[in-house]
Amino acid sequence: MKLLLSALIAIYLACGFAASAQTVTNDPTDELKSLIKSIEAKIEPGKNTEADFAEELKTFDHLITVAEKEVKASEDRAKDASLALSSFRSRQSVFDPDRQATFQ
Repeated sequence: MKLLLSALIAIYLACGFAASAQTVTNDPTDELKSLIKSIEAKIEPGKNTEADFAEELKTFDHLITVAEKEVKASEDRAKDASLALSSFRSRQSVFDPDRQATFQ
């Protein structure tokens, strides 16, 4: 009983920490919406020079840099997964999964 209770508490805590870790990450959509609101607020009073929007441009450049890094990381993970699948197929002699399934 104590072991079961300890396991349940550990699972609960792990789920709680995982959920709190996910909420720390900023959603780029929210950041972009906030940036747009900031720009719109400055446009209305008649500000229209690059200097007026220097901070917003810097924020936009940062968002693009972050997005590019995320795309690169995703591409790297996809490439790694593809190589792992290819390696598995070679080791297991599975070259065409559909044809291999008909043989079994």
